[in-house]
Amino acid sequence: MHSRPLRPHRPPHPVDGRRIGSVTPDGKITEHPLAVPDREPHGLVFGPDGTLYVAEERGGVSRWEVRRTGR
Repeated sequence: MHSRPLRPHRPPHPVDGRRIGSVTPDGKITEHPLAVPDREPHGLVFGPDGTLYVAEERGGVSRWEVRRTGR
């Protein structure tokens, strides 16, 4: 058993919620900023054609074309 207190993960930059992330099959994480800097993502949904729609704070919706890799 460890006696040291656990420390939370510290992100490389302040967390501001103004971006969405993607993860590749090999685990690489990439962050993508939203087009309007004063909005935050509040919901994600994929359309039937694979397009990602992001519901943004303050009533905005952004459309993201997703490129799949691997399988």
